[in-house]
Formats: sequence, C-alpha cells, structure tokens
Amino acid sequence: MILFAKYGNTVLLNNPNYITKVLKPIKTAITLLESANTNLSDCFIQLILLANAIKKLPSQGMMEFHQHCIKAFNKRWANFDLKLYILAYFLHPGYHATGLKIEYWKIITTTAAQIWQNNGGDKRSYDRLLAQMRNYELRREPYDQKFDRQLETPMSWWLSIKDKYDHLLRELDDENSDTSANNSEIDSSSVDDNYSEDDSDNENDNLEVETDGYNIYWIMKIRCKL
Repeated sequence: MILFAKYGNTVLLNNPNYITKVLKPIKTAITLLESANTNLSDCFIQLILLANAIKKLPSQGMMEFHQHCIKAFNKRWANFDLKLYILAYFLHPGYHATGLKIEYWKIITTTAAQIWQNNGGDKRSYDRLLAQMRNYELRREPYDQKFDRQLETPMSWWLSIKDKYDHLLRELDDENSDTSANNSEIDSSSVDDNYSEDDSDNENDNLEVETDGYNIYWIMKIRCKL
C-alpha cells in the first residue's frame, strides 16, 4: 500500500511482473527467518537475488521507483558483514559457491582463518582446514555427494563427515564462539549478474556417500542474524 501511495497506481499496475520479481526474494527471506534451520547462506542468496531483481528494473517509466529500490537496498546492504555471508554461502552444499567470482577466494580463506584463530585454532590445523576447503571447492571426493533439500539440512550434510582430525571439532565446537570478522565493503557483484534461483539446484551427477572434514562443519554453525 505504501508503494501505491508513493508511486501511483498506474506505474505499479502497468508493471506487475517487475514488482513481483522485487517482492519475491523479500517474501522468501521473511519466510526463511521464521525457520529454525536458516543460516547465513540462505540470507545471502536472497540478498543477491533481490539485488539482481532491482538491477533489472527498467528505468524508463519507473525511474523514481527504481532509484528508491536502489537506495533502500544499499542502506540495508551496508549493515551486513558480507565476509561471513560469502563464507557461509561458499560452504553451503546446496549452493557450493555457484556463481561466486574467483577474486573472493581470498576473502573466504582469510575470513575462515580469522574465525579459526579467534577460537583457538593454530596454523597447522588451519592448513588442514584450507586443504579441505580446496577439495570441497573442486568437488573432489568425498565432497562430490548430492545435497537433497527435501531430506536434509546443510548441518546434517556436514555431520556425515568422517575425519581423523575430529579432535579439532571437540576442542572448537562451542556455540558461543567468537565468530567476529572485520567489516569490509563488498557489493552485490560478488556473485555473477546472471545468477538465478535455478542455479542453486545445479549439482554434480557423479555422487558419493562418504564425506570428510569436521573443520568445515564447525564453521557452518554460524547462524543468520538479521
């Protein structure tokens, strides 16, 4: 109703498809926040979808509305510590870093390193974690197994991991861990512009059941806080 009052019935009623595309990720994000299984990666992907929907709004005939959406989005975007969101997005087995630009690998690894160090991890254990992350990124066995959204959560997927270094999990698996990281400016271009909601369903057909890497599981415990 606020949109109709501010921008007029004609503009919005003549462009219902564009309005629907902008509102859809907002609606989905609200629904996700009501779920007990919501995590940072779920929130991050809705932000990206919203940014792309706003970017694709036609400026002709909707310039004022378009500018309003951009301003509102940028205001909210500035409130997020995007390093944590990008890390969580990378580690979500349902997204598996789909569309993430290559230059953000350094941000992913340095953020993981800082979280690891803040919670007592040493360089040797972090080197093991980094090796696991590389194998996960390349979908090497055992990280090539299928993630079924209907039957499991990201946490249950990672809990199937079996690792000879499971003592790291026992030492560092603390729900009150300090997961803080320094703020940095990262815009919505962290994900390719042609990313769509359908991309998150693309998965490798060559699948294995066994998994590995408790270190990564521990980082996945970071929850979404809006």
